[in-house]
Amino acid sequence: MSYCEVCCEKQQKTDALCEEVIRLQAKLNLQERKVHKKYEFSYKVAMVSTSKDNRIVGTDALPGNLFFKLAV
Repeated sequence: MSYCEVCCEKQQKTDALCEEVIRLQAKLNLQERKVHKKYEFSYKVAMVSTSKDNRIVGTDALPGNLFFKLAV
């Protein structure tokens, strides 16, 4: 059985593109998971500052992976 060289080249390009699609889908899935877990690798902290010159006068690390959509 003989194969056409042009057909083989097209198949190789198609296979490479399919592998690229799979790699990009995996990358997108990872990015989507990171968006939903905002504080997965960090700590949520509370800070207290003075109203006059914004000096930080107190800090505290909060337990767990908390995410509040509040602007302070």
